[in-house]
Amino acid sequence: MNMKRCILIILLLSAKSLLGFGNDRDLKVTSPDGKLSLRLSLKESVFYSVDYKGENIISPSLIELSLSGQTLGRMPKSKKIVRQKKNGSIALPYGNFKKLREQYNELEVEFAGNYSIIVRAYNQGVAYRFKTKFDSAITVINEEANFNFQGAPSVSFPESDTFTSWEVPYVQYASIASIAENKKAITPLMFSYEKINVAIAESDVLDYPGMYLKKHQGSLKGEWAKYPKRTELGSWGNFVSVVKETCNFIAKTEGSREFPWRIIMPSDNDKTFLTNSLVYLLAKPAALT
Repeated sequence: MNMKRCILIILLLSAKSLLGFGNDRDLKVTSPDGKLSLRLSLKESVFYSVDYKGENIISPSLIELSLSGQTLGRMPKSKKIVRQKKNGSIALPYGNFKKLREQYNELEVEFAGNYSIIVRAYNQGVAYRFKTKFDSAITVINEEANFNFQGAPSVSFPESDTFTSWEVPYVQYASIASIAENKKAITPLMFSYEKINVAIAESDVLDYPGMYLKKHQGSLKGEWAKYPKRTELGSWGNFVSVVKETCNFIAKTEGSREFPWRIIMPSDNDKTFLTNSLVYLLAKPAALT
């Protein structure tokens, strides 16, 4: 009887593993100065959370990338985990500084299904991105990038009713709760606690729509313009390509690529935002195409 029970337990555990269950784990990346960390939680989906100086500022938030026929991050099964560190500098061709220090700790989790999630922790902020390894082009139906802030920070919210905005007035809200449902804003956004400010931004956006943030069920989540299906010349001077009809997906792109970084930058010193170079550091070098 004991032998039968042991065999049954082994079979059940094997079945859970094959289905993507039994793979629950938390993986943490901490900034070089130890003040900032991002934790990946691998459960039925992938969630991340962010702590700054021992306080949780973003509670577990869902991240997924939905492709035609597959959702990356759903029922994740990790295959390989790689950690690395970098401590170097980048020369600047112009600006107030001759070079920027590039120091971070990185975690890359490779999953079954030809994709990875990469996380980096700098002293200036944390960031994550998806990476895919498919042989042919892929269609991205949607992306889940959620930002579940702890507490009730005030928000500098650059509201926009369209997906063609590049600079709009920053509307001040006392809390996320005071923002109307489905109201959206361009990035970056600033969230303010009593002693900490947090900026949300993105970087390395190529062959992909820019991220907006939308109020959704009491929190904020990313939203992206749909892929154009039909355009016409119009708008200013009748020389702007105006989208008249869209598809039911957000991008058609190469199957083997790295997707844009989603960035969280907290600080208890407002002056540091003036010299925060994280968006630049995370972007690919300029190149002729």
